[in-house]
Amino acid sequence: MCVCVTGTLKQFGNKRYISATRISPLKNPHKLNYFAPLLYQESLSRIQPLIPNKTHPTTTPRPNYPSVVPCTFSVNADGEHDMIPDLLTLKRKIVNFMQHYVRTHQPTVESLHIDAIAHGVEAGVWEVRGALDNLIDEGAVYYTFDDFHFACTDYNFIVTPNGAYDMVPLLPAMHRKIVHFILGHRRTMVGGVHISAIARGVGTDVREAREALNSLVDAAEVFSTIDDSHFDINFPMAAGNEQVFGSTNEYHRHVSSSIPAHASQVSASGTYDMFADLPSLQRKITGFIQKQPTTEMGVHISAIADALGMDINNLSDALDKLLDDGYVYNTIDDSHFQVTF
Repeated sequence: MCVCVTGTLKQFGNKRYISATRISPLKNPHKLNYFAPLLYQESLSRIQPLIPNKTHPTTTPRPNYPSVVPCTFSVNADGEHDMIPDLLTLKRKIVNFMQHYVRTHQPTVESLHIDAIAHGVEAGVWEVRGALDNLIDEGAVYYTFDDFHFACTDYNFIVTPNGAYDMVPLLPAMHRKIVHFILGHRRTMVGGVHISAIARGVGTDVREAREALNSLVDAAEVFSTIDDSHFDINFPMAAGNEQVFGSTNEYHRHVSSSIPAHASQVSASGTYDMFADLPSLQRKITGFIQKQPTTEMGVHISAIADALGMDINNLSDALDKLLDDGYVYNTIDDSHFQVTF
């Protein structure tokens, strides 16, 4: 269960706390789409220190930070936006070393031991420990599986050759494909994108897609929508991509260009026929289901059998094949079906 916590930000002993004034449950999971950008913006604002109390400006000491101006985003030589440009020298070295090392050793390395960090930045372990504690307080670094392994929490926005912003540059290849596939099809899918559609779209099987999606859910990149088989992006990026590509259709064509050729065929009317390569009976089944009103219940097998003039037992084999190949999926039970596209 997710809850929404609101309150005021406090600072005591060089640490920040939230004094909760209201805690309410999130009954609708789709509200995460609203809160995720707000939480992301808050994570950026946490990078800069709290503005000191101005009641006694002559006696109140300033925090030990180089600047209290709003955080600016500078672009380095690699085209990456620097999300923490105002860090002190040692903390800057630590963050740069961790980001570079993890980026060049993924997916085998996800976090670094404090000894490796100290060796990489050529500093003492206790000195590095103090800097890491400050980075944890500022939300830039977090512990992983024990108190000696650390990983960076911030995103790096990398500018791709076509001018678009890649928000997931550090994810493994399969995870990146899944995120971009969901992003390209989320507008046309009611209730999220089904896992079988994702698996076929990125050219893998459902089991591997499930493992990757579980990792993405744990990392808060995607979330389950109407059930544990439908997924959507946790932080929608469609608006920015529309500005880059000019229109949603143009961006969809860009994303579709990375999908295997067998996954979609263009009909004479210019629309995508996702079932062009299916045998005749399976095409009739998917065609009939597509013509029915879209509901969460789906279409019952008896309705399909009556429409095609077939016995249910003979129809079951074709439906099982469509299920195995990911073209349809069960909805409320094993007798109700819906197409994945």
